[in-house]
Order: sequence, then structure tokens, then C-alpha cells
Amino acid sequence: NPNPNPNPNPNPNPNPHQAQRAPCVPPSAAVAAIRPPRYEHLEESPTYGPNQDRKLRSYQLEGVNWMVDCWHKRRNVLLADEMGLGKTAQCVATLSHIHELGPAGPFLIVAPLSTINHWARELRAWSSLRVVVLHGSAADRALLLKRLWHAAPGPRGGERPGYFFHVVVTTYETLLLEERVLRAVPWQYLIVDEAHRLKNVESRLRVAVQGLGAQQMALLTGTPVQNSTAELFSLLNLLDPARFGDAEDFEERYGRVTGAEQVAELQGLLKPLMLRRLKGDVISADEIPAKEETIVWVELTSQQKRQARAL
Repeated sequence: NPNPNPNPNPNPNPNPHQAQRAPCVPPSAAVAAIRPPRYEHLEESPTYGPNQDRKLRSYQLEGVNWMVDCWHKRRNVLLADEMGLGKTAQCVATLSHIHELGPAGPFLIVAPLSTINHWARELRAWSSLRVVVLHGSAADRALLLKRLWHAAPGPRGGERPGYFFHVVVTTYETLLLEERVLRAVPWQYLIVDEAHRLKNVESRLRVAVQGLGAQQMALLTGTPVQNSTAELFSLLNLLDPARFGDAEDFEERYGRVTGAEQVAELQGLLKPLMLRRLKGDVISADEIPAKEETIVWVELTSQQKRQARAL
């Protein structure tokens, strides 16, 4: 007898779209901040990226080891390397290792609008994590949240779908606009770029970041102590509010650092939480290209010449 059903798929209602939307991260009930018994530091840089063609420099590997070790110890951190030392690559490598060692995610990166495309490019170049950039008009965001936020529903009717991403990159402004949606996600790791913007403890942005309830966070800034100890305390309070809860006491102790003993004490206080390297400390002089100055003479246009003569 001929088969009355010419479709060889045994599923009477196949849904190829659903099969393509398997969750990157399970629903919140199944997300656990699992950590291995101990973290073995990497002795040399592994290869990163879909093509396995990226490697960290020695000081970047040191930074990744430090960040993952702090994650293992449930300690928030402040990465304050000088601009140009690859804080983005170090953060992406850290998320990749956390993804391998413990929770699959979800991870959130909040950054200035001018850098979100750079973050997305680096995530795709240095990792195989699925990235969603949450930005755009209200209509764009609504479509993204509808199509790319949740995975397909589970096979059982009451099962909540997981998330269809590992990492979300968004801006400060979008965080405020989509605060309700972002608060509903059980973020396992939060990265805030240019974190000096959080120095005002009463600002709406600071309140929104704290309201995300992330398991752990990393703050990035290239100028951690250049302005004032009050701003430094503000960031430390965000990282460890139990330890840094009294702004007046901190200001009294370190507001005016006048002696070597105070400097040593402040350095010891910051060491577990902050990592800062300068280019001169980690890059040899022969690796830094010599400064070149090019002078290009530009002739005035006819209109500019007439206006110059008139003056």
C-alpha cells in the first residue's frame, strides 16, 4: 500500500523556524551561577574567535586571568587600563571563559552609543557567543524583542522559552528606555563601559544599573582616580557597597593623600578590586611606533581669499 503521507518527517506539524531558535541560554529557572571548585590560571593564551585566529598579549592574558579569578571568587571588578591596551578584547575573552566554566549567560554590556558597534564586532571576532545589539527606534526595539529575544517555546506547553542570545549590547539611553525589559533578565555578568558616568549616586542611570540585579559586574574606565576621591568612592560603592558604604569616612581618610603611608594603604584597598596598567608598563618602546607628524599645506579657496582681503 502506498504511504498516504508523502512527508517523510514523522512530526505531523514540523516547525523548522522553531528548530533554528533553540535557546542559547535556558530559562531563568534553569540558569545557575555554577562555578568550578577552583580556577586554573591560563599559562599561555588560547586561540579565540570563530576562526581561532586571535591571541591575547601577555598583559591581556594577565587581565583575563584576574577577571575570571575574581568572577570565581564572586568579586566585582574595575578594569582601568590606559586607553589602547585592549580592554574590550580582555572583557570578551573573560565572557567566553565564564561561558565555558559556568553559566551560559546571559551577559549584558552597557556602553556609549559611539562604541556599541565596536563591541559587537569584537564579540564576533573574539568569540562564538551569539550577540544582540539592543538599540534603535521604538519600532526597531519592539521588533527585536519580539523576534530575537526569546527562543522558541519548549515542547511542553507551560515551559518558559530560553533566551536567543548569549550577550546583549546596549547603550545608556536604551537601558533607561527598556529598563523594565532588561530588569526581567537574570544577568549573570554585567559590563559597563566608561563607568565614570555612574559617579553620581543619585542619577537615574546609576539607579537603573543597580536595579538590573546582575550577579556580578565589571566597570571599565581609563581615568579611575584622576578627578577626585569622591568619584573613586562612588565606583567602589557600586562594586562593593558592604565594604564601601561610608563616603564621609572614605573622604576623611583619603581625600587628601599627603604621605607614603596613605598611598600604600589606598593601594592595598584598591588592589583586590582594580587593575590598571599603562602603555609604558606593558609595551616595550620598540613596539610603540614612532610618532610621525605630517604637514599638509592647503591653499585657500577663491571665496576665502576674497574674505581674507576684505578683512
